[in-house]
Amino acid sequence: MEKHSENIKVLINNVKDKIGKPVSSRVVAATIESFGIRDIDTEADYGVSDIQDLANYVYRQLTTSLEHKESLNAKQREYLATNPETIQLSDYMAVKAKIFAQYYPLGIFHLLPVFLQIAAIVVFGYSLWTHVHFNHLQSTAVVLGVIIGIVSTGGFVQVIGRQATFYWNYLDYSMTKKTIDYLLKLGIKTLFIVFAVILFVNSFIHIYPYKVLFIVFAYAFLIGVLLLVLAPYIPFGNGG
Repeated sequence: MEKHSENIKVLINNVKDKIGKPVSSRVVAATIESFGIRDIDTEADYGVSDIQDLANYVYRQLTTSLEHKESLNAKQREYLATNPETIQLSDYMAVKAKIFAQYYPLGIFHLLPVFLQIAAIVVFGYSLWTHVHFNHLQSTAVVLGVIIGIVSTGGFVQVIGRQATFYWNYLDYSMTKKTIDYLLKLGIKTLFIVFAVILFVNSFIHIYPYKVLFIVFAYAFLIGVLLLVLAPYIPFGNGG
């Protein structure tokens, strides 16, 4: 019995040296057979009936035993001994860090108008969007006006930025001016069309008093025109 245990221990080490951690008992059986061991030898030398039973036992030992949990074959151990593990930082990390350093301050700078609005409210009591003495109705009118102004002119601002930039980059200043003038006029016309539609709908369902609507329209018009007028400056910011 002691001889069987010693032989099995030697066999486990031999299998581990050759294949490392096995993927199945069939691989172990093939490895055992490669050592020249036959079914007729297993009973006398290892105390099991055949190679498959022996392979099942060796496989369980190599995959579940704490002693052999991290089984490596001879070549794997040699590689680890001659090539110590190193931690390599990817160049992509440096690229991401550079992008972050470049655009994060720029993003903070784009929030500067918001910070200025907050500072204006604190110092003066009013800003472009609000006043500290507004009541709920006035605040609602201002917010609706801002929303209508942004939504109504947002598409034109985008088109001005893209199309005017295209002509500007190709040094076609005549088409740049024509495009901007046309879209500015069309954007302002669209604002008035939106106002007319809102007035028409409100005349039937009476959502808001007309006095409130005129405040909404005033804010929407001023905000919309402001965005349209600032949109042509996009080509200058894109390398113009």
